Amino acid sequence: MEQRDNFLFKEVKILDGNIGYIDFRGFRDPKHASKTVISALGFLQNTDAIILDLRNNGGGYPQMVQLIASYFVTDKPVHLNTFYNRVEDTYNQYWTLPYVPGKRLPNVQLYILTSSSTFSAAEEFSYDLKHLKRAILVGETTGGGAHPGESFQINNAFKVWTPTGRAINPITKANWEGVGVIPHIKTTEKNALIAAQLKALDSLNTLNRDPFRKGYYKWHIETLNAVKSPVKVPFKTLKQYEGSYGRINIFLENDTLYYQSGNDEKLKLTPINQFAFQYGELTDVRMIFSIKNNEIELTTKNVYGRSDVYKKEKK
Repeated sequence: MEQRDNFLFKEVKILDGNIGYIDFRGFRDPKHASKTVISALGFLQNTDAIILDLRNNGGGYPQMVQLIASYFVTDKPVHLNTFYNRVEDTYNQYWTLPYVPGKRLPNVQLYILTSSSTFSAAEEFSYDLKHLKRAILVGETTGGGAHPGESFQINNAFKVWTPTGRAINPITKANWEGVGVIPHIKTTEKNALIAAQLKALDSLNTLNRDPFRKGYYKWHIETLNAVKSPVKVPFKTLKQYEGSYGRINIFLENDTLYYQSGNDEKLKLTPINQFAFQYGELTDVRMIFSIKNNEIELTTKNVYGRSDVYKKEKK
């Protein structure tokens, strides 16, 4: 059943700006799920930042916490957590692994999305990497379950579930029981993803010295900001852009600009600012209007700098 459900790995993709994203809902036993984890992280090995979405992750095996965390540190073992077992009066330490299949990602920027539904092992993963200063947490305070337990039969009619142990973080000497893991950036569960994307892109843009890369990150920051806070362009301005630009036709429908080339399908133009518009669903292409010598020009430009210029035809 777990294999059919892909061990609760629901989505792996690369977001705009070369940001990796994994949505997984549980930390399954690595004896069975490790190949899925290795494949997911391998797919993202060339990204500039990675977002792990734990907003709907209810926890699972600490061994899986150990495996995934190992990819984001060097091969020098790091103490993640210790579990105390009250029944056996024993302590069990968990350290990152000295070897993992594939490429380690110790320097990639890491972001973890959390919500009030993030629980147990998902909280441990978030708590461990937060206090190791290895990840930035974005979202809501987590559920607050750090004490594992089990059920005990107390008579013929009832069982009682009670904690039988506790997590002990080697840095804080405490855990998140009852209080949850508090994120660095507090926002709603719904807005956590876009907040993490903007934080990652802004950080990459700040740290990078290459003008081309900075322009690349800035482009996607502008796009995300337009999604977060839609831009309103005055109707008078939109009307000014309407017209024919050689093979390209720009026209208005219900106060919205559309692009059409010949008999091709019309595509909606979504404003990034007063002059630049996203071309359909393609976030790496824009239509940019400008006025030069009382003439309107349309420049089609992609994120890598290629552009073509078309002049508006006079009626």
